[in-house]
Amino acid sequence: MRFKIIIGTVILVIVLLISTFYFFVKRESSPYKSEVTVEECEDNYQKASEMLMERYLSHYCSPLVGRSNFLTDYKVSKIDAYDNTNGSESIRNQKDRYEFFVTYNVRMFTNNDWIAGNGKIEKDGWVDGKVAFGSYHKKDNRYILDNIGTGP
Repeated sequence: MRFKIIIGTVILVIVLLISTFYFFVKRESSPYKSEVTVEECEDNYQKASEMLMERYLSHYCSPLVGRSNFLTDYKVSKIDAYDNTNGSESIRNQKDRYEFFVTYNVRMFTNNDWIAGNGKIEKDGWVDGKVAFGSYHKKDNRYILDNIGTGP
């Protein structure tokens, strides 16, 4: 009986160590969809911008992204979307792209990579007032995210 307790304890410790390593050390990005279909967003570029940003942030709420990028929550405050597919100049001087400017807040698990760039760090783990620019294009029946960054 004592042998079974020792074996069970050893197995439990090994599982906890592997779980801890996986969550806190491993820095692997979780796969996320960096695209939305025309049907999903009703072929509306404002809605496509919102859905792409939502997917971008929600993938960082997965423990698979590693400790340095892990978020426990986020809130999108405002997204302004632009249709530059008519050949006009854009925020980033890219033609034939859809673009958006977003203001959002993130809540970090620990102080991590999200404190860089912009935003105000609050005591409760939130970084308020972050801003980003994003661009994407339409291919076939999909809007595909090209990039998101802190400047145009």
